[in-house]
Amino acid sequence: MESTRRHFIGTVMAGVMAASSGCVRLEGYSGGRLTVFELDSIPQNADAVKQSHRIVQSSPVIQQGIQNLDDEAIVEIELTRAEFRSVSSNLNELPYYDRSKDMGSLPSGYYVSLDKSVACLVLQAYCSDVPGVAMEREGFDNCLTE
Repeated sequence: MESTRRHFIGTVMAGVMAASSGCVRLEGYSGGRLTVFELDSIPQNADAVKQSHRIVQSSPVIQQGIQNLDDEAIVEIELTRAEFRSVSSNLNELPYYDRSKDMGSLPSGYYVSLDKSVACLVLQAYCSDVPGVAMEREGFDNCLTE
């Protein structure tokens, strides 16, 4: 009986240590941020979708970011967990440009062609410490801490 109890306590303590260590991160669990900014051109090896693309049109958050470029040079939209999941799901259907693959100088992100310029959308997750869960996805090479 005593060895079973010690084994249980040891297992629980190991779980508590892993949970508090911060070594395992769940991206987007606490939401994230969509940053949208305007550029004159797209990177050489990037693909841009048109503003009329069904994915762009179906996401109110993406539309808001692009529309707010009229008033601001850089638009930052804080996202709840549900909004982050929705925007992430939508953006994952669009081509992603990773500048590290061709040593580009323009930022990694999703590119949307506008009338006279291009919008670059960068989605960053807030990371939460969650034991036993790790997520690595294209386009999520870093996390913001709250």
